[in-house]
Amino acid sequence: MRTPEHRMTGVPQRVGDPLKNAPDAPRERSAGRPALIDILPTFDVVAGYFNHVTVPAGFTAPAGTSALYIFQSLRVPRDTGQPVGLAGVQAEILPTDSAGAGDGVASNPIVWGATTGYGAAIIVGVDLPGTFQTWSAAPIHVPGVETSGDSLLGARNIPRYAFVSTMPTGKLNDTTPNKLTIIRSYAPYIIRVPDGSRLDFGLVVRASQIAAGAGTLVGGAWVQAMLALTQAPQSFGT
Repeated sequence: MRTPEHRMTGVPQRVGDPLKNAPDAPRERSAGRPALIDILPTFDVVAGYFNHVTVPAGFTAPAGTSALYIFQSLRVPRDTGQPVGLAGVQAEILPTDSAGAGDGVASNPIVWGATTGYGAAIIVGVDLPGTFQTWSAAPIHVPGVETSGDSLLGARNIPRYAFVSTMPTGKLNDTTPNKLTIIRSYAPYIIRVPDGSRLDFGLVVRASQIAAGAGTLVGGAWVQAMLALTQAPQSFGT
């Protein structure tokens, strides 16, 4: 008499414990099959921030430019040891100090930005037109930063920024400042950072506010970039 497990002629039927003949995972892995963690894409992170930024006397900016301060600059491959790509950005940004109130710590706080969130912005890009930890004048093409020129209408050759955000509305000295949190993931796609280039984090401010005189820009932003690695992970150099 044929039993139910033999009704499909010629097809082996497993009877009893279904895991009895299952392959041994550790044995297969040791034979050359990588663990899941070994085949997933590899990422690392780099962060930059500002709280107080010194504004020197005598800053000038030609018409059509904004004031740019690069507060983080990652040199590839000098700081990474390998080619990298930008796979995402996370940012936490406080409002501008449009009242010039400061924070009770910095001396001579300057007025910067606006309660609308315009007048300043955070940007991330490859080879921004400035120098690390120095105020530079450059055409930035971010809407609302300037009251004339490239901030009012788009141009043909707008820089290809990886990330742009104007500031939160309100003032830094509000009872409960309006913090802006942004998380942007580009993975599985990446923005390549070629060898010999920099991945820069910049603060853009209306040029006339930085040119108004020496003092301290008081505010706050934390920006973190997710980097796609092409080789084994390693610690970044300095």
